[in-house]
Amino acid sequence: MDCSLLENAFLELSEYVIDQEFEMAVPSKLVLVIAVALLGWAYKAARPPPPTILGGPGGPPVASPRVQLKDGRHLAYREAGVDRGIAKYKIIFFHGFGNSKESDFPVSKELTQELGIYLLYFDRAGYGDSDANPNRGLKSDAMDVEELADKLQLGEKFYVVGTSMGGYVVWSCLNYIPQRSKHMHHYASSDRLQNGTAITDESLDGCRLAGAALVVPVVNYWWPMPANVWESAYSKLDVGDQRTFWIAHHVPWLFYAWFNQKWFRISPIVDGKREAFTDKDWEILTAMSAEQLDRGKATKQGDYHSLCRDAMILFGTWEFDPMLIKNPFLNGEGVVSIWQGREDRIVRVEVQRYVAEKLPWVRYHEHPEGGHLFTFVDGRGDKVIRELLLGEQPKVGLLGWAYMAARQPPPVILGGPGGPPVTCPRVQLKDGRHLAYREAGVPKEIAKYKIIFFHGFASTKDSEFPVSQELAEELGIYLLYFDRAGYGDSDANPSRGLKSDATDVEELADGLQLGEKFYVVGTSMGGYVAWSCLNYIPHRLAGAALVVPAVNYWWPMPANVSESAYSKLDVRDQRSFWVAHHMPWLLHTWFKQKKFKISPIVEGKREAFTDQDWEILTENQRKEQETGQVDRDKATKQGAYHSLCRDVTILFGAWVFDPTMIKNPFPNGEGVVSIWQGREDKIVRVEVQRYVADKLPWVRYHEIPEGGHLFICANEVGDKIIRELLNGEEPQGLWRVDHIAQRGPGHGRPRGHLEGAWLEGCSETIVPPSEEIQEHPDPSSTNPHLSRERGKFNPQLSHLMQK
Repeated sequence: MDCSLLENAFLELSEYVIDQEFEMAVPSKLVLVIAVALLGWAYKAARPPPPTILGGPGGPPVASPRVQLKDGRHLAYREAGVDRGIAKYKIIFFHGFGNSKESDFPVSKELTQELGIYLLYFDRAGYGDSDANPNRGLKSDAMDVEELADKLQLGEKFYVVGTSMGGYVVWSCLNYIPQRSKHMHHYASSDRLQNGTAITDESLDGCRLAGAALVVPVVNYWWPMPANVWESAYSKLDVGDQRTFWIAHHVPWLFYAWFNQKWFRISPIVDGKREAFTDKDWEILTAMSAEQLDRGKATKQGDYHSLCRDAMILFGTWEFDPMLIKNPFLNGEGVVSIWQGREDRIVRVEVQRYVAEKLPWVRYHEHPEGGHLFTFVDGRGDKVIRELLLGEQPKVGLLGWAYMAARQPPPVILGGPGGPPVTCPRVQLKDGRHLAYREAGVPKEIAKYKIIFFHGFASTKDSEFPVSQELAEELGIYLLYFDRAGYGDSDANPSRGLKSDATDVEELADGLQLGEKFYVVGTSMGGYVAWSCLNYIPHRLAGAALVVPAVNYWWPMPANVSESAYSKLDVRDQRSFWVAHHMPWLLHTWFKQKKFKISPIVEGKREAFTDQDWEILTENQRKEQETGQVDRDKATKQGAYHSLCRDVTILFGAWVFDPTMIKNPFPNGEGVVSIWQGREDKIVRVEVQRYVADKLPWVRYHEIPEGGHLFICANEVGDKIIRELLNGEEPQGLWRVDHIAQRGPGHGRPRGHLEGAWLEGCSETIVPPSEEIQEHPDPSSTNPHLSRERGKFNPQLSHLMQK
């Protein structure tokens, strides 16, 4: 667009306004004039200037050696360390924001001589003596590195180190040039495509990268990540940084104008202000040589083609996701590492941790007191290089050890080389993962009812829910069991959480064509999946049963309720659950350590069960061993982290929704939601269950006075659960349920009520929570049979509750 056209439009409109002698239409015309003028100003201000021609008439001279690339541009470079002809290791360094090839990486001369290291520094496109690239982007930066290496004859393999802004170039290299194709001398993206076809290992002619180190690498706050991670990191930035990064992402065409305007304070990080650094960082910075910090030398072709392009590329929309990059060193022949300071004010640690968690093959090092320049002291630069070249793990403190030990291991690849085979049918989800399933009951084509079951902790799809075949045939029930993500034959989900578990269920149902509505039953740990379904996909549910559903002691609830339940747990369970809630990143290490005994519940120890539970459990285990149905090794064959640990961290983590605030999905009584709980259950404490049921009056709550965690395995309880779920039938014979008559069809019991439910022949009534629950109306106001005084039944009314 020509700026002269905008100016002419402005003049013509101005003359028109004058000629009309300010008639009534003038205000609207004035608005148009102002709008056009502002657009003209914005266009002129945002229009990037052409780069200064290096070595040309009036341009700055070229003062360093350069190589010419295929497109005619030149890259300037500087060599250090040992001579490249005798070097054993060759490393290319990517400088940071506002720097140049004169910025040294803190590696000692002694180390370069000892190991025989050749160091190559170069000016990235648009910086220093390297020509600007009008089409500069993520891929072109990686291609520049490859061409530079080839022009200087560094060989097939070389190492790369990116510091700060140079970190994004390392990600680009890992994505675009990890491997060379025999037939084409360019490189595939992270999904390794060549002409639309996946490149196989046989078509690759070796790996270009011998290793990579990302030192305080910059992050993009618009990478795919959970909202809480983004908000935690972004909110800690200075408001000037937030504005500047937002503009670079959402309106990059305006960034140059924003960068040069004087009305508002821009980014302290971009400006290199004192407040962007820790005290130690500032001390290191002020001690650096003037040549290393000469921004004028780095930007002599203009700010746009150096600083602005850096920010626009980094915070723009990336064409690949760094967290989906494949490990280029599957056989351990190279190292990729990230080095981060916990106190860094320029690159926030929260995003870095998330990236490291998503890439378990990356070695992540976090310095507890480190800022943005922490590698410049105490010989840490040498440690970075030693690990990169030799694989040496740096010596770290206790916190460093804990974090490194807690890194999630990669899942075993099902059906892959060396991995366990897939032995059952599976459906593929939208994200490429597979869920394994098993069908039972009547064929789904003729079924009247379709139920999906969620197995418990350390179980699989082979764990049978105790529903009889006779009932399945009588009512026409199709039963679907499946391995939850990371269990059995279902692929692990690195991003697994409450919502993903619910969407997995929905995708599974659609993949098997179960129709618009289906029922769900969650047992024990599978109960949290049922809550997730009620929260995220209620429109797909025809009904839900939660059988001894696991509870989170950190759900919003009165302190007396959580304390009453939590205090009854074994101290080892308390410790394990506390770690899962407060330090979930440490749980995997906690499970592996041998110094302290972990949770009896997690380990399935005898003391976690009632006598009746243990009798049922040992009998079931005997049958399973005979039939080969279920064992923990089969459930966790992809590793304990992606099955057991993820279950515990999700259950006891910070939930993004409150189960007690879920709305009734069946306001017209078209479906049933029920909770079934044993009062003597040592795994799931009854106090929390009662509170949840009390807060959700539309849920049918059944409590068995002498029941433990496995009470459903006796007396045809499973059939009673299914009959109520499908037909709304109240349990008969084994139970009698009070208060049901007081609520109409589809309505829960009045708020504050707890259903009386007891074994036949037992005169003991159900007891509400042992202590007063505040903020609830007196139950006696809605039911004459209940009176709550200090949380206990009124003994004068107990005779009314006898069978």
